[in-house]
Amino acid sequence: MVSFASGTILSATMGNAVDVLERKCADAALAHGGDPARYRIRRQIEIHPNVDHGPPSASSLNCPHSRI
Repeated sequence: MVSFASGTILSATMGNAVDVLERKCADAALAHGGDPARYRIRRQIEIHPNVDHGPPSASSLNCPHSRI
């Protein structure tokens, strides 16, 4: 949602899917890769009115791999 008066974003939602093909490597030179594994990462990003709730945490971002 955008304010027509000021042009500012009032709220927004965006879904984002990333398809990954990953190989685990056994050496630092990345010369010996294992079997490929496919998986999908799904992210949902939401923007809401500016309300100060403090800094975000990994749990509030709903992402198990987030490090903040």
